[in-house]
Amino acid sequence: MEDNAGNEWVGTQDAGLCRYSPSKHKFESFSRIFPDTANLAGKTVEALHFDKNDQLWVGTNKGLNLLLDRKQRIFKTFRQPTYPGVQGNYNWIKAIAEDTVANRLYLAYWGMPLDYFDMERQRFELLHFSNFSEKEKQELGWNNFFISSLQQYHGGNIYYANWGGFLQRYNLDSGEFTTFCFGNQENYEHAKQKGFLSPLTLVLWIDEQGILWLGNSDEKGVQKLDLSQGDAFGTTCYSCMDNNHCGIPNIGAFTNFCRTGLTIRSFSTDRQPVFWKTVKNASG
Repeated sequence: MEDNAGNEWVGTQDAGLCRYSPSKHKFESFSRIFPDTANLAGKTVEALHFDKNDQLWVGTNKGLNLLLDRKQRIFKTFRQPTYPGVQGNYNWIKAIAEDTVANRLYLAYWGMPLDYFDMERQRFELLHFSNFSEKEKQELGWNNFFISSLQQYHGGNIYYANWGGFLQRYNLDSGEFTTFCFGNQENYEHAKQKGFLSPLTLVLWIDEQGILWLGNSDEKGVQKLDLSQGDAFGTTCYSCMDNNHCGIPNIGAFTNFCRTGLTIRSFSTDRQPVFWKTVKNASG
């Protein structure tokens, strides 16, 4: 990500956080510097976010970090509480999105429940789904979320790219959670006729014009959907494995870009603005 001074911040696997300064033409490491808790929590960084106050939040494989001092490279670490019955690494953060009105950071994990971080109280809270009964919450389960990307759209909804589950939406006002899915094979074939590429969505990005960009993990390239024209699917269900609760979807029109063979890893924009994407195993 690019900060207000034009520096590029880069999250790496097993090498922590780096900053590239164009004026100095060099990279600087923001990893293991101190022998105490002022360090970056983990060496793998998959999520970066500058909040409305230009503070840098870093999602690592061992917790959430706030960069307190860029010159001294001092961090503060926030870790999840232990929830009964939950197994796995709840501190491996895959993505961050900010609700500037409520002062919350919405977080995404791989195979773990969705939650947010209250920036004022400095504590984690599980996401509440107002439109689920207790039975539906149990069937939704702890392990239906494989989120690697999320973003807020015009203050009203958080969209999640769910690997294997395509797309999910959380309404900040009502607390309603929506899973967009196909219901059955016939509906899925209909979706493909409308231009849908794959349910294995890995990343999403919503631009200023309300265009939702989706990249998938099975080499199908990029697709986009205009949210100002309505959602991709008009049906709501709490579990894509339960076809009885899914009706015929109202499928929007997708526009596909790029050749097949491309697996998209991330989207971002710079200050120009220019739209960037990173890909896996591709040249050119």
